[in-house]
Amino acid sequence: MFVVLGLGSSIADRIYHIKKGENLILQSGMRIVKSSKIIKTSAWGYISSPFYLNKILIVETSFLPYDLLNTLKSIERKVGREKGHMQPRELDIDIIYYGRTVINTPVLTVPHPMIRFRSFVLLPLVEIMPYFVHPVYNKTNATLYREFLSMPTIAKVNTGIGNFYVAFQKDSIIKSSFKTIEGNMDYNRYIYSIVRRLESYFNGKSDDFLDVRLDFKGLTEAQKIVYNTLRTKVLFGCTINYSELARISGMPGASRFIGNLMAKNPFPVFVPCHRVIKKNGKIGGFSSGIKYKKMLLELEGHKFR
Repeated sequence: MFVVLGLGSSIADRIYHIKKGENLILQSGMRIVKSSKIIKTSAWGYISSPFYLNKILIVETSFLPYDLLNTLKSIERKVGREKGHMQPRELDIDIIYYGRTVINTPVLTVPHPMIRFRSFVLLPLVEIMPYFVHPVYNKTNATLYREFLSMPTIAKVNTGIGNFYVAFQKDSIIKSSFKTIEGNMDYNRYIYSIVRRLESYFNGKSDDFLDVRLDFKGLTEAQKIVYNTLRTKVLFGCTINYSELARISGMPGASRFIGNLMAKNPFPVFVPCHRVIKKNGKIGGFSSGIKYKKMLLELEGHKFR
């Protein structure tokens, strides 16, 4: 059976760790058929973490999937790995493909579920097996890489009551949500700076994100006016009701229209619809749900029963 493995190292002598891993793979009885070049990448999603060296191997093995998984984990430990998921480590070995077999269990998922979101996997795959067809997506590795290049980059920030996701195209935000957004996590320094600010914001630090670029493409002129008014005139710690927001947006009497916009806001936090409440003081609807609106208001100093 041919198997595709991804090797990565982010501690000390990275090339030594990768080479040692390859030697142990050979000693286990597997045969390396083809090897990609080693590439240098930032740690996935964490620009302050050490850089990685990564490569892809095509190997032949008689190991069944779970025996292979256990063998690879043993090799990682022999190279010195002690730290867990998403931590800097001597060696990380992932099963990318197990032939054309599809496995989906709590212990093992093959093909690797994050292939299409990771440049450090796709680039080596395109180098050594561009025309191999992914058995789930029914697309070649080359096609998956082309699709990757047009994907948004996704930042994920923990809020204490759930994750907050932000989708970027280049240096503009195209969407934010408390619901999962899919994309790659190849952060650049601008995206990382927004992540750090969001972490501070969710800990109660004042920030209106007025310098952050939002992609309003696809919105009507009326929507743009209301969202820009809300961003620039209802600042951190303030609240406003629907009819007052309609008035200062130049749309007196359009409070129902305003209410619909608050419930459809594509940019929660950055367009602070959580600051719009009803005249009776009730917090009302919110695109991401009442619990998140309440959380955002409370971290800005408002208290609710």
